[in-house]
Amino acid sequence: MTLLHTNILKKFQKNDRLTMIVSGCAALSIAFTVGLKTSNDVHPIHLTNADFTSLAGDMNSDGVVTKDDAIRALEIALGYEDMTDRDRNADPNGDMRITVEDVLTILKSLR
Repeated sequence: MTLLHTNILKKFQKNDRLTMIVSGCAALSIAFTVGLKTSNDVHPIHLTNADFTSLAGDMNSDGVVTKDDAIRALEIALGYEDMTDRDRNADPNGDMRITVEDVLTILKSLR
């Protein structure tokens, strides 16, 4: 034990248990107050499903890049459809966003 720990133990041995109880209650109330103040700072995490692998540009996960994949990407890029984890995994340029650039990349791969 360090000298600091020894001094603290001697102090509490000299004082009554009430001091220790009051100190503990004060520490608990401070911890509770800090917890309440920071509880609104909690943000959810977004998990991705890793049980599938995708071919770059294969938005519908049928194993082939077709015009249907370009249409799906365009719907996402224009905001008509929400992007899913499967779409993120099929993102042609890997930036985890589906944009018109991705649609063009898919269309160029169809030649």
